[in-house]
Amino acid sequence: MPNRAVIRLVRGADFVRFDRDESFLLLAPLAFDASTFEIWGPLLNGARLAVAPDVPLGPRRSPTWWTVSG
Repeated sequence: MPNRAVIRLVRGADFVRFDRDESFLLLAPLAFDASTFEIWGPLLNGARLAVAPDVPLGPRRSPTWWTVSG
């Protein structure tokens, strides 16, 4: 994917708020094309990106298992 395509995707996005006050959790596998948006969206706009640990599918992947701190 050309760099300009990634920049166009995430720098002018008006359907999601990427800014310094936001934190995003990367859950998509790196081989999945949507991970491009999850990774570069926050990083190119000053937001924080947290990478989820590799955990097996099951109860630990449920939304209630994840907590966000500080």
